Amino acid sequence: MKKYLLTLAAVAAAFSMQAASYELFNSTTNKGTWTEDGTGFKLEVKAEGKTFTVTTDKGGATTALRNPGTEQYAWRVYQKSSFTVTSADVDMKTIIVTYDDYTDSSTGKNYIAELTLSAGWTGSLAENVYTLTSAGLKEMTAKAEVAQVRITSLVVSDEEGTITPPVPPSGFALNCPFATKADLEGWTQVSEPAANVPADKQIWYVNESQKCLCGSSYDGSKNYVIDSWLTREVDLKGLSNCTMDLEQAYGFYFPTAQDPIATVNIREKGAAEWEQLVLTQFGEKGSGNWTKFAANNFDISAYDGQTVEIGFRYNNPDATACTWEIKNLVIKGDGEGGVAGVALDENAPAVYYNLQGVRVNNPERGIFIQVKGQKATKIAF
Repeated sequence: MKKYLLTLAAVAAAFSMQAASYELFNSTTNKGTWTEDGTGFKLEVKAEGKTFTVTTDKGGATTALRNPGTEQYAWRVYQKSSFTVTSADVDMKTIIVTYDDYTDSSTGKNYIAELTLSAGWTGSLAENVYTLTSAGLKEMTAKAEVAQVRITSLVVSDEEGTITPPVPPSGFALNCPFATKADLEGWTQVSEPAANVPADKQIWYVNESQKCLCGSSYDGSKNYVIDSWLTREVDLKGLSNCTMDLEQAYGFYFPTAQDPIATVNIREKGAAEWEQLVLTQFGEKGSGNWTKFAANNFDISAYDGQTVEIGFRYNNPDATACTWEIKNLVIKGDGEGGVAGVALDENAPAVYYNLQGVRVNNPERGIFIQVKGQKATKIAF
């Protein structure tokens, strides 16, 4: 694990100077608008007054390329295909390619590999972060010669060997994609016991292949009567006009309006009663037994500045076949957030943020900012 020690003031200064680093693609927050271009796709990016072009080329790939702007989890670069980054006005010295760290549990296969690079570029792969360097070139082509790779972010810099973190967005209280089991850290499950439910029945779990939280009464052979809560505290101190966003879907059950089986709830910490927030958006049923995800947004400004509890309730008194899926939970508001909101206590536990400034409870692979007391550290796990 590499560490680069900086003072908090230096990190703040780095965040304010964005001329050196440019995010061209991010599968979560910045997919961009790609257009078809021959046998591939093309993305035009204007960042901080600079112009970049990203193109994909099918090459010898046996599968037609997908549009990276419409991919759900990551931009797929199939084996024998390539992508090119060009800049009209930036001498690119560093390109950080971050890969999706998904691993197929049945085969152990992942989508992390070195690429064949155009002349003048060299690459260094550490975990799922691939760092490309040059003396300062206007173009870079990378070919997936060995295996397919899946890209979650692409950042370019005119600095050698490092990437200045972009400005963290303010006002983020919680960003929980439910993409890995680690995203359940900080959540508490409370269930009403039922006589026939096995002790090891998993009611709430993260499906890492689908990258979502699931609440379910099914154990592989039958459905059970279930009443279970999944809760956690969220601090809204210093925030106003707070909102909560999430995406939801269903399996083997197809409601079109708020249903008592699956509810989203909120209350001030310590309050006796919950307020139920009404789900209004429901995805269409596909060809199988699952619906598409639908985005829901809630106004929680009544709780501005408070510490609140969020509660997902799965209440299935009739043992109905129903799986509730949730992903991309974001709670935010106007005010300080990200690194700026950290108290300068030398004895405080370390707090981690990704390069978008969003707090990460349990960082694993990638590059993060660790803040502890008056020191901030850029860490590559």
